[in-house]
Amino acid sequence: MNMVKLKNLLKTPGSDWYKGTITCHNHIEILKVIDDALSGIDDRGVQKQRFMDSCFGHFLRMHRTMQFSGTVVHRLLLREIHHDGSPDEIRFLLGNVSVRFSKIEFCLITGLKFGILPDTSEYLEVENGIHQRCFGGRNEIKIEELKERVQQGQWTEQFDVVKLCLLLLLHVFLIGGDERGCVPIWQVRLVDNLDRFDAFSWGCLVYSYSIYGFKTALFGRRGRFEQRLRIKGKDKHPKEKYNIGGFSYALLGPPTVRAHQFESVMHSFQELYEEFMDFESRIKDRLEIVLDELRDSDQRKEEQHDEMMRIIRTYRHIDDQHHTPLDGSLSIPQHARSNPP
Repeated sequence: MNMVKLKNLLKTPGSDWYKGTITCHNHIEILKVIDDALSGIDDRGVQKQRFMDSCFGHFLRMHRTMQFSGTVVHRLLLREIHHDGSPDEIRFLLGNVSVRFSKIEFCLITGLKFGILPDTSEYLEVENGIHQRCFGGRNEIKIEELKERVQQGQWTEQFDVVKLCLLLLLHVFLIGGDERGCVPIWQVRLVDNLDRFDAFSWGCLVYSYSIYGFKTALFGRRGRFEQRLRIKGKDKHPKEKYNIGGFSYALLGPPTVRAHQFESVMHSFQELYEEFMDFESRIKDRLEIVLDELRDSDQRKEEQHDEMMRIIRTYRHIDDQHHTPLDGSLSIPQHARSNPP
């Protein structure tokens, strides 16, 4: 599909684009809070290793000082296009290329598991589990309370810190929800069984929050921006500011999330690229040889043609002098002719 047709598929035409930025609710600083809590236990790193071996452990390897670019994500969302693909994916026009963002890309970037979501009502209360020990069996557990317990070391058993940190990372970093919101009780029950927690399809859950947030982020934003433009003297450089649900870092690509694995992938890609470049270089060298041979051949043909034309011109010159026609017959000069007897 050519560039003109792709531009016609833009959900927000280029003439309607506006300045904006996104406030990221995936608080990357929570990774340091979790790391400090796990590292502060005097158990020779046993609990921290348990966390690192879990389904969310690799996120602690993310670069803590990485900056989220709300402007870049906003400009990316402006480039969303209509498509005939799956309704649970989103596509963007980058340059003259349609770029897909689906479960596949999300899985590759985050490393989260995908599969069939089970019936969460199956997760029953564990006797004297974390729900009872840390929250007194209450059905309303706010995310901010969860964060406070991790920061202040409020747990009764060392293993509880791993469970609390898993729930904290899920809600504050991956889902990016309002910290005044509550943690679903089924998740509190599930985390008491780490094997089942690790096996859960968290990729499906986080992706559902994310794709909904990405697709609905711009609803009504253009109107609000135009309204802001009409307010004279309020802001010389108006910009629409908003937030989106889900894991926004996924839109910034692999280097942000799976840095440790991305490095390995890039190393393999570099080897493949170098191999390709070597192959391309050899092809170019061979092509140059062939072209040189063709040029030499053309030159030889031209020289042969010139030589042939020179011979023909020379022959014609001799023929003109001796009055010998080119057909080989003899031509008798007029003065030497005599009438037959």
